[in-house]
Amino acid sequence: YFFCSYPEVELETVTVNVTIQDFVADVVSELFFRNTQQVSKETMFIFPVDSDTVVHTFYATMGDTRIEAMLWEKEEAQQLCKATSGMENLRYLQDQWDLQGPVFACFLGTLPPNREVVISLCYVQELPLQPDGAAQFCWPHDLFPQRKFFNWISSEEEMPENLHFNVCLKSAHGVSRVAINSSYTPLQYTAPDQTSAEISLKSSPWLQDNLNLLVYYRGPHILSAVVESRDPKAPPGSLLGDPVVMVTLMPSIPEVVPNPGQLGEFLFLMDRSLFQDAQVPPEELPHLSSARASICPQNTLLFLLKSLPLGCYFNIYSFGATFNAFYPQSVEYTQENMDNAVGRISSICPDLGGCDLLGVLRSIYCTPHLHGHPRQLFIFIQRKISSEEEAVMAEVYRYRDYHRCFCFPTNRCDSFNLSQAMALETKGECVCIHSRMDMTSEVM
Repeated sequence: YFFCSYPEVELETVTVNVTIQDFVADVVSELFFRNTQQVSKETMFIFPVDSDTVVHTFYATMGDTRIEAMLWEKEEAQQLCKATSGMENLRYLQDQWDLQGPVFACFLGTLPPNREVVISLCYVQELPLQPDGAAQFCWPHDLFPQRKFFNWISSEEEMPENLHFNVCLKSAHGVSRVAINSSYTPLQYTAPDQTSAEISLKSSPWLQDNLNLLVYYRGPHILSAVVESRDPKAPPGSLLGDPVVMVTLMPSIPEVVPNPGQLGEFLFLMDRSLFQDAQVPPEELPHLSSARASICPQNTLLFLLKSLPLGCYFNIYSFGATFNAFYPQSVEYTQENMDNAVGRISSICPDLGGCDLLGVLRSIYCTPHLHGHPRQLFIFIQRKISSEEEAVMAEVYRYRDYHRCFCFPTNRCDSFNLSQAMALETKGECVCIHSRMDMTSEVM
């Protein structure tokens, strides 16, 4: 994404070259922005990243000025971030925009009238595997040139002059086909054995969709290794200074249909600060519908409780300066126990004091496991865990093989990195909940 104080800084031209080798994408992009107004604009560049994306090259050219990003060690980067003025603007931006999770951000300063800034962004990304075996690559809709009215009604056979989006596909297994939610040139093979191919976009996706590219390879996925040689210009020991080997493992694991004796244990951990200004009268809870406020924690708990499978076990914990549990230990999911839990949801009171997540986890880990019921924690958190992050991670690491954590930090949460680490350590997931999103649907 590109942000300025006003929307008059337009993305005029985009050049993107993507090389996809099996399940890794190497992206080289050049973006031309122009201030179309007669007044200067404060600007910054923002690009969403996740644990599977690494930005290795970034620089912006504005007239004779060149701004270049440097790679830092994590601890040094965090200290620099805290000492950099303007970071509060980025936090405000994340609150106002649909920015979920970590972002790559660069403050570019003032862009004069009718002047352009050229941004070069290069990154590598591990691509997710889809259920049908395809590798999925996405490109944000906001990083396509804006379509003018006459572009919408013109023939799709005409290649836009301001969009140059080329994709090179490589795989030792052979490239079978692609599926894209936009018009593109026919798949053209560049090797006789069809191990490499090329395509180009004819236009950006319609409406407000992100580009969604699915790549299908020939035959079943087998063990493979790809060697990436070092960059001779990079110093040894740096990110690009050493050769890298990527090994792709695709084990065939048959699906196992769980029997009633293997249903899980579901534990819901709720930060009581989420209940501030979100209280629902007890008499309305049984009739609560999705039409209520999307981030209402009572709404989310209600839908979760009503969606659990019969025969599983569950418990609900709320934490603030202290923590409480609905039951001393998990109870079986029955109609009676569910009705009882629904009636107790309204007793959760807002607490803006401490954040005793550590105490909750230690209490849970001390509770004996239920044989045949895999333990799963759903953690909703809005506040920072103060100075106990290392202790929390130590507990999670100690019991990482006995449970999974599904973490849902809000967009204002200062503990996103902790939430993400907990999820990764236990092979769970971490989803950032934005105030404009439907918390219930994200959790489901």
